[in-house]
Amino acid sequence: MSLAFKLLSSWLSRSSIHFDDSRCINNRNKYVNCTKCVDVCPSPKALVIQDQKILYDVNYCTDCKKCTYTCNSSVFIDIDLIQKLKNIKYQKSVTFSCQKIDKEKKFFPLTCLLQLKLPHILYAALKDKEIRIKYDKNLCYTCSNFNENIIDHIKNLIQDASNILEKIQYQKKITMIFNNQNLNSDEKIFSRSDFFKYIANNTTNATSEVLPDWNKKISLKEKLNRNEENILLEYCLKQLLKDVDGSGKNLMIDSSSIGIAKTKINSNCDLCGICVAHCPTGSLLIKKSDNKVFLSQQLMNCMDCFACKKTCPKEAIEFEYNVSVNDLMKDQIDLYEKQLYFCEKCGEVSQNKICDECKRKDRLENDMFQFFA
Repeated sequence: MSLAFKLLSSWLSRSSIHFDDSRCINNRNKYVNCTKCVDVCPSPKALVIQDQKILYDVNYCTDCKKCTYTCNSSVFIDIDLIQKLKNIKYQKSVTFSCQKIDKEKKFFPLTCLLQLKLPHILYAALKDKEIRIKYDKNLCYTCSNFNENIIDHIKNLIQDASNILEKIQYQKKITMIFNNQNLNSDEKIFSRSDFFKYIANNTTNATSEVLPDWNKKISLKEKLNRNEENILLEYCLKQLLKDVDGSGKNLMIDSSSIGIAKTKINSNCDLCGICVAHCPTGSLLIKKSDNKVFLSQQLMNCMDCFACKKTCPKEAIEFEYNVSVNDLMKDQIDLYEKQLYFCEKCGEVSQNKICDECKRKDRLENDMFQFFA
């Protein structure tokens, strides 16, 4: 076998997964200890955690892409999926299906429909496409990727997407197609200039990654702190709901499917800031204003890693996954607040009438008094 043939075979069989271990939250926080990708990987040698760092061997990868829709921090990105999303604008309609249903790749084949997320549906709507989801129960049950929650996953997606699109009076419906119903392929309609753009995009994709439109106006810090789906979700929400008033954005969606947890703080919290210090993406913030101190959250930065809960010494943190679109679109939301005081002894700003330092000194003086009494 010639060297050229070996190299060509290697290139053709390459994994379409882009791996970036610098995004792994295990590398950012020792308390996280996330093993989601390893737990779902069918190949024991493809993904290994060593010294709390993820090691990926492409030679053992089966290209099942479970890691891409399980990991919340975009360590694994499906390059094929990004390219398909960019090409949506050339489709008359978009039919999401699993690759076993769509072997000829006429529609929008995914490794599994679990890979389909709310931002993908909203992006198709943003491009004004008819949206269909094709599901074959018989094929699904015999698949190695089968998950018993897949139907609930699809129903929740359709419900959340429909609620959002209803606010903008989107005329086209999201259609669910079951089993072996015949369906025409998604017709491509090209003008002369569109045709050459389409050819150029598909040929250059083999050697370079074209930056998608939702990723062009975002800072490097936001790219590091947000996963790819949340960047796309924020872009779609801002574009779709830009003319909708505040009350229209109060509809609730299931945020567990996009890896976002809204933090709930109970009265045990003393605003010590330990959760803020250990949050690997900067989702939690502490700010002071008008004699008050606030604990706030940037929901789009959350990766549902549980670092804040694991490190909270007061057990003051819980999570909820039913969040409003309005909260998702805000730069930050206030979770908890406390009144600021001037310490009665030293005059320094404090969360209590007597600051912690003065309390410590009082305890020390009391201990010394009892010792010499």
